Amino acid sequence: MIELILDECLEDILIRRATVAECLAKYADYAAELGPLLDTALAISQVTNVRPSYEFKAAMRARLTRLAAPPSPRMRKRLVEFLAPRRAS
Repeated sequence: MIELILDECLEDILIRRATVAECLAKYADYAAELGPLLDTALAISQVTNVRPSYEFKAAMRARLTRLAAPPSPRMRKRLVEFLAPRRAS
């Protein structure tokens, strides 16, 4: 339920149909949870041109590689066959 309310409020705020205060008043029963969510979403919407650094991307690639399950023998064989150089016909 809170997801739908948050979505509605964000849309209303972004098209200037309502303010944060008006949304919180409209959904007073959810205001304690809704307020921080709206603040966070609106703060994030102000950020532009976020690009991960090379170091971050390399660290994430290494982390994901460690977390990935090793391929099965069958899959490994298929990968080797797929990646092998092709002979010209």
